[in-house]
Amino acid sequence: MNPDTSSLDKARELFASEGLPFPYIPAEMHGAFRQLSPWVYSTRTDIPSPYSIARFVEEVGTQPIADYVLLGHAGHGINSYAMHYYLVRGSLGMFLQIAWGGAYTDNDKAIEEMATAYTQAEQLVAAIEAAELSASERLIVVISDFYGSRWTHLDGTKDPEAFHTDVNWQTDSDVLQKVLSIYAKEKDSP
Repeated sequence: MNPDTSSLDKARELFASEGLPFPYIPAEMHGAFRQLSPWVYSTRTDIPSPYSIARFVEEVGTQPIADYVLLGHAGHGINSYAMHYYLVRGSLGMFLQIAWGGAYTDNDKAIEEMATAYTQAEQLVAAIEAAELSASERLIVVISDFYGSRWTHLDGTKDPEAFHTDVNWQTDSDVLQKVLSIYAKEKDSP
């Protein structure tokens, strides 16, 4: 086993053992991908629990942040558990929190939802790369079974403090599909 991908391989094996789909991990992040706890993997080591989705979203909306991926299962109580997949890469900040592993969760349905979301997420990564957003732009996509789903495009002209009070969040019934359709069209535009 290649030592640079041993944590990635271990994560893939863990997910496969539970019948879970595995999300896209950019090739340039493979070497830094590490296990932080039994169900949490990341290229960052300075993270709170993945369940703290609001902290991650606020961070990417208010300050420059290095690219990273975070993948893990976390939660609390009897039914507030989710699989988390966070990817901050270039102009994209994407945060997926899909309920899985709680006492009353339909895990089979959750696995189907994860598979669809991970496929759309990978397509969105490719669309954002092709769209070639400027360094000051940021697309933030949040999918959460507990806190709602939304997206916004920050153009870099607002004061970071405005993120708390003046961000125009969009909500759609299928946020990933909506954002994907917008940015896939942008890459096709002349």
